[in-house]
Amino acid sequence: AIRSQDLWSVDAMAGGGRPNHILHNNQQKFIDIGKAEVMSVGKDIIIWTIGPMVYEALKLAKTISENQKISIGVTNARFIKPIDSNLLIQQIKNTKILVTIEDHVLQGGFGSAILETLEENNIWLPVLRIGWPDKFIPHGTNNNILRKQNSVDFDSIKLKILQFWQKITKNIKK
Repeated sequence: AIRSQDLWSVDAMAGGGRPNHILHNNQQKFIDIGKAEVMSVGKDIIIWTIGPMVYEALKLAKTISENQKISIGVTNARFIKPIDSNLLIQQIKNTKILVTIEDHVLQGGFGSAILETLEENNIWLPVLRIGWPDKFIPHGTNNNILRKQNSVDFDSIKLKILQFWQKITKNIKK
């Protein structure tokens, strides 16, 4: 994967002959298969995300934290399989809500894998999964328009998180 504006490139060869590494601005960094990266720490909401949505999640966390005084952490899962279940379980021990954000269809995707991990470890926690709906999405010339039409744009995601937060914290106070 390449992110041109930051000069990111990834060479992930699970089980291959070369080590896995990320090249960022010509600095090589080795990563372990299945190990997520904590991008920011928070205590109220933890966002687990992957791919291009990591940058959106960081912007969302900053905006919501500054405007709503909600402490939000962001974790870049890096891998869908295997999920870094140790880190996930460690992070959610003291949080109120887990949010997953993916640039894929929700059904059977990254958020579903997170839910399976929680279920396998007998963990009950409010989870909000955000991603594309499981329906035919026509081609478009502007990805931002498609995101807005399908509620996976910045403002729609922010609204979903805040509404879920209000719903869950209202129930916790009872």
